[in-house]
Amino acid sequence: MVSLSQADAGLAQPGDRVVASVPAYPGDTFSGRVETILPAANAATRTIEVRIALAPALVQQIFGPGTDMSVLALDPSLEGLLLQSLTPGGGATLDPAMADMIVGEVASAAQRQEDHGLASALLVPDRIRAQVATMIRKAAPRLRVLAHAEIPET
Repeated sequence: MVSLSQADAGLAQPGDRVVASVPAYPGDTFSGRVETILPAANAATRTIEVRIALAPALVQQIFGPGTDMSVLALDPSLEGLLLQSLTPGGGATLDPAMADMIVGEVASAAQRQEDHGLASALLVPDRIRAQVATMIRKAAPRLRVLAHAEIPET
């Protein structure tokens, strides 16, 4: 989602092509399209929200133009633990030794994928993508962490 001033609201129409940068991927730009323009304006900021579809561009940048993707996924119980500990109000804390183990295992799996000539990406729930990406970045700098919502439907 991006915010546009009400004065610029008429510049965006569903289907329009856009080029966007994403804080999670500094220095990269992605082509996308305007998907939806929310009808209600934010009275406090005098802006409207515009949803931009970038998922296909993100995935194509990482995996290339092919349709097959090979991604890493967390064990469901481990994913649940991360959701509880990394989500505000989740009510759990992540033990530092457990965090180190997760980082080490994910970095090793990513390296194995890269050794086989595959782009490495970790698929995680949307709510914890940013936190997991930060946690993993130093140990596996080429690993892309993708949220479920970033994977295109087609």
